[in-house]
Amino acid sequence: MMAGEKVAVSFRKKNSKVIISVSDNGSGFKEEELPLVFIRYFQGKEKKGNDGTGIGLYLTKKFVEMHGGEVQAGNNKDKGALLVVSIPLEGENVITSEPESHVVSDEKKEAKLLIVDDNQEMVTFLAEALSDKYACLKAYNGKEALLVAENQKPELAIVDQMMPVMDGFEFVRKLRHNQMSATIPIIMLTAKDDTETELKSIKAGIDAFIPKPFDMKKIILRITQLLQKQEMSEKTIKMERITKPEFDIKDTRQTPDETLMEAIVKAIEDNMGREEFNVGMLAEIVGVDSKQLYRKIKQFTGTTPVNYVRKLRMKKAAVLLSQNKFNVSEVMYLIGYTNSSYFAKCFSEEFGLSPRTFMERARTSEGL
Repeated sequence: MMAGEKVAVSFRKKNSKVIISVSDNGSGFKEEELPLVFIRYFQGKEKKGNDGTGIGLYLTKKFVEMHGGEVQAGNNKDKGALLVVSIPLEGENVITSEPESHVVSDEKKEAKLLIVDDNQEMVTFLAEALSDKYACLKAYNGKEALLVAENQKPELAIVDQMMPVMDGFEFVRKLRHNQMSATIPIIMLTAKDDTETELKSIKAGIDAFIPKPFDMKKIILRITQLLQKQEMSEKTIKMERITKPEFDIKDTRQTPDETLMEAIVKAIEDNMGREEFNVGMLAEIVGVDSKQLYRKIKQFTGTTPVNYVRKLRMKKAAVLLSQNKFNVSEVMYLIGYTNSSYFAKCFSEEFGLSPRTFMERARTSEGL
């Protein structure tokens, strides 16, 4: 509060209700804005500063109505705003002062969401909007949120950028450096709607950047998309590991498809240095016909056998280039290419960089 500002609160009982009046000595509500003050995100035209969210009175009305009460906004006769809350004293609508807990209920919900914001109104608003479908965990700064994440293991986090103790970016960095939470999808909420902040969010590993004030429908849609993407990733992770040439398969309990994919990867690795190596030779080596080979590789990698062989060759090239033991021409021959322009084209399509630029950046990152 500014110097000279005052807030008065009074209680009185009327019949079977308690009447709570809250008033101040400010400029009050504009008459034309009174019908709008309980609408979510509404802020008066003369609102100053960036500390408001436009949901305080909206939440007040929602909570009062949950307890069977009513709330009205107006102005004092002299000066200042007036808020009058009427709540019944009898019945099942009992208000308690029990502190909220970070622990979610035992109800079966689709997923656990961690909501982190130093603005308690914002946390409450988001939790209320999402609690029908998700189990909502709450925290009010990054340090507190790390403890909640460690104990409760949420499937997704909604994080405010600017918070005391530990801000959103620092929280995300620590979350990403923890193996158990490194892949949790993260939505960043921020009052800074600028390119620099958005780029910083992307670099920090944030999955969605949403400026305030936001559309709740957009938040819900992004949550659904990110959770679906995470679920799909978890379902395919075993097959992805098998199809990566650097992965050493140790589990002997494999399905026929897994065994076949392992044989395909090994055959490509063993023969990628041969310029004449092609899909027909690959099918012959692994003992399946070309149609079955095409169907299986397409099913488990999402691409054709020709593209898959080229992708593994480019990954091998990237590994060799990053070792700084060979020049670009030597790497090209080691993976079975003889046309330098075609090799550069394939490599650029895979990694977005030319082989030479990729090698130079690898040297720079290692301090060579």
